[in-house]
Amino acid sequence: MQLIRFVGIVGALQVLIISLWFSSASALEFSIETTSDGKSVLLLEGRIVEGDGEKARSWLNRGGFREIWLHSPGGATREGYAIGREIRARRLATRVPKDGRCMSACVDVLIGGVVRFVDSGAIVMVHPGSVTGVENFEQIIEGAVENGQSRESVQIFEQMATAETADWIRYLTEMGVSLDLAGYAAKVPHKCGISLKQSELIYFNIANTLGTPAEGYKPSEPDIHCP
Repeated sequence: MQLIRFVGIVGALQVLIISLWFSSASALEFSIETTSDGKSVLLLEGRIVEGDGEKARSWLNRGGFREIWLHSPGGATREGYAIGREIRARRLATRVPKDGRCMSACVDVLIGGVVRFVDSGAIVMVHPGSVTGVENFEQIIEGAVENGQSRESVQIFEQMATAETADWIRYLTEMGVSLDLAGYAAKVPHKCGISLKQSELIYFNIANTLGTPAEGYKPSEPDIHCP
């Protein structure tokens, strides 16, 4: 296990727990839950997969709640965008509750909220996107290589990567999140993640209920975790 910024035994255990949870997470499940103060919330828990955007629309149309709670290791990027846009269209709030985990595409869902909470004890992690999950990616690249078009295969890869990054930047802009997040996430490989501190959640405007950035604040070197 590689841990670029080692934060002691607690940090290492956190990475191990997150890695195990990510690999074992089931498909996204939706359920209406009642909080300790009697409030109804829609809980999204599990891995985001193809079709979850439509599934989310169906659940959101039921109404009866104003807040979405998240506990997910992420998954399909475009489905994350779709769910986030459905949430924004209804002007709902999102929250990563205490002890909750929200990573990768889950963060795209989180920033769909008009009001966004990240409770103390919650973990929010980001990383750069990857084109290797694009439909037919391997077949496209392998076909170009087999036909003696190695240079063309590199160009295809670059075009896909550029398109994926452009889509994310458009989405961040749409949701009012700092575009600095894209550059910050690019500091790590796709397989790794950056655990965001409260000051970074505020700076990037991922959580918009924790105050404003301190004057002159800039994010420090990222807290990077790699499996």
